[in-house]
Amino acid sequence: MVTITQRDEVHLTEFLSLLRLSVSGANAIPSFFMILVLIYWVTVILGIFNVDGLDIEVDVEADGFATDLLLFLKIGDIPVSIYGTILFTLFWTFSILISIVTNSWGGIPNIIGMIPCFVGSALITRIVTIPLKKILHGINGNDALSKEIVGSTGVLKFDLDDGEMSQVVIDKGSFLVNCQGKEGMKLPAGASVKVLSKIEEENVYIIEPFRGELE
Repeated sequence: MVTITQRDEVHLTEFLSLLRLSVSGANAIPSFFMILVLIYWVTVILGIFNVDGLDIEVDVEADGFATDLLLFLKIGDIPVSIYGTILFTLFWTFSILISIVTNSWGGIPNIIGMIPCFVGSALITRIVTIPLKKILHGINGNDALSKEIVGSTGVLKFDLDDGEMSQVVIDKGSFLVNCQGKEGMKLPAGASVKVLSKIEEENVYIIEPFRGELE
C-alpha cells in the first residue's frame, strides 16, 4: 500500500500549479516549444534520432538584416538541436519567472512581455554558444568533418559582399556553415561555390566561385 505523506501532497500541489501556470495565457507559447524540445530528447534517448538529427538547413529567404541576425546569434556554429534546447529552455524559464513575480499570466501585457523574454533568451544563448562551441567541437566541428567540408562544393544561402560573412549549404551532407570570400568577391544567393580552407579560430570557411560563377 502506498502512503502519501504531507510532503508528497505539497510537492504534487506545487507541480500541478507549475503545470497550470505553464499552459495558462501567454505562457502556452514558450511551453509549446518546450514540449517539442522534451519530445525530441525523449526520441534521442530512445534512439529514434541522434543528437545532430536536427542539423538541417535554416531556410530564411532573406538577406541583409536576416543574414546578419543569423550570423550574430551564432546559428550554425553548434547543432540546431542543442541551440534550440538552450534557447527554448531559457525562454520558458523567463516567462514562468515573470508570471510568478508579477502574479499574472494572461492578457495583452503578458503577450507583449514574451518579446523581451525571447530576445533576452536569444542573447544569452549566443553568449553560451561561444564556449559551448569548443565543448561540442567533436559533434559539429571535428577535424574529420572540417577536412570533409574543405574541398566540397555548396550553394550560398545569402548574398556575399566584399568583406562580409555569409552562409553556405554544403552539397555533401547538407551542412550549413559560415563562410567568407576572397577580397573583392561578390556573389548572389544561390551561387555555386567551392570551399578552399577554414579559419579555425573563427570557425569560418573561405570559398570561391564554382562552375563558372562570376566574382
